[in-house]
Amino acid sequence: MKWSIMAPLRIAVLDDHSLIQMALELRLSREADLKVVGVYSNSRDLLASLTATPADLLVLDYSLGASELDGLHLIGLIRRRFPQLCILVASSAESPSVVNLSLSVGANGFFG
Repeated sequence: MKWSIMAPLRIAVLDDHSLIQMALELRLSREADLKVVGVYSNSRDLLASLTATPADLLVLDYSLGASELDGLHLIGLIRRRFPQLCILVASSAESPSVVNLSLSVGANGFFG
């Protein structure tokens, strides 16, 4: 993956909390070499949009609502459908087992 100010890193955000969505979008949009291309509250909308609006990096909330796929299955599904997409998992559940499982199914990084 290659990017520059001429071609900023395209970022998608998936989080079910609107305050986190707004904070991430606001902070990331302040950087000249980053471009937020989508902010989503559920996996269905994210998956539908990634085909039409490609991203280079996905910031993914590991724990979404009860009607959503769990983090591990969602990471695996995204990895299969969008193999070039870098996935950075964000979660307050930062136990070593959650981090290791996330990385083993295809996440590129994890932060708490």
